[in-house]
Amino acid sequence: MTTGRPAVTIRLAEPGDFEAITRLLEELGRPAVPAEDEAAARAVFLRHIQCPDTASLVAELDGRIVGFMSLEFRDRLNHLRPQAWIPDLIVTASARGLGIGKALLQRGFELARERNCWSVTVPQNIGIYCIRL
Repeated sequence: MTTGRPAVTIRLAEPGDFEAITRLLEELGRPAVPAEDEAAARAVFLRHIQCPDTASLVAELDGRIVGFMSLEFRDRLNHLRPQAWIPDLIVTASARGLGIGKALLQRGFELARERNCWSVTVPQNIGIYCIRL
């Protein structure tokens, strides 16, 4: 049985995704990157996606990036296992209601389990606070 929903691909962000992710972050309320700051912003982006303590995920629909989630793994005092934290989660307005946010979160939870995280914290504006794994 099919759900009638289009196929979504969730994958790790790549250097060539900078422009698409920047546009999504603008939808989230972040300031636009001025042309004179693009090289510096791109360098920050590359450091972020290459950092071993992060996982930046994109959602593709028909070859177009329509969603983004950043996941950070951090040590917490009094815990012997890391905690996962999701500072950014966005699905473009035209692709909402298709299960893309859910797919990004599911993949993020899988990555957190693979890293033996004890919980995943999601920002309050998403309506979820802390999910124990």
